[in-house]
Amino acid sequence: MLGVAESGVLQYRDSGHLGRGAGSLCESSFDDLVGDLVARIRSFRPAGVVTYDANGMYGHPDHVRVHRAVLVAVEAAACAQLWPQAGPAWEVEALWLATVPRSMVDTLVALGLESAIPSTPDSRVSVALDVRPWLDLKWEAVRAHASEFERGARISAFEEPKLRELCLGHEWFIHRPGPGARGRPAGPGALLADRG
Repeated sequence: MLGVAESGVLQYRDSGHLGRGAGSLCESSFDDLVGDLVARIRSFRPAGVVTYDANGMYGHPDHVRVHRAVLVAVEAAACAQLWPQAGPAWEVEALWLATVPRSMVDTLVALGLESAIPSTPDSRVSVALDVRPWLDLKWEAVRAHASEFERGARISAFEEPKLRELCLGHEWFIHRPGPGARGRPAGPGALLADRG
């Protein structure tokens, strides 16, 4: 739907908001998760990697665990001695942490649409992207997560067009240099570009 040339899904189950369950991401071995990610990084050889911020954007245990595992995997992927079976070492130039700025949460709280969820001070946001030109496509992709809508997840609120534009019309990122950083960071347009 989004025109991604190559993709892959790791075989972990959703841990739910309690962070539990057989086969779930939160109950899996952290080292196995990192090893899976190291193999993906070395295979895809990206200039930049995108993950969640330390809050998991809104506190979901799986998102927090993914954040931690990706930080470790980006560093480990650059070290040939770690997970040598995963292929040659690869140095990612930039890490981009998807986040929610405090001003957005304040707006939602003022509208009575949200309680205070974890957020990032606006001054720490490195990049704010206006994605409204692609909002219809983005929404179509979000809607493909049928189970989220069936269980009445928060995302269902974005069925309302004005709220959807407010909350999904922009994306925010915190930049962190990766092990392969060479001066200027790879910009948002090179988030997943192949360097080699």
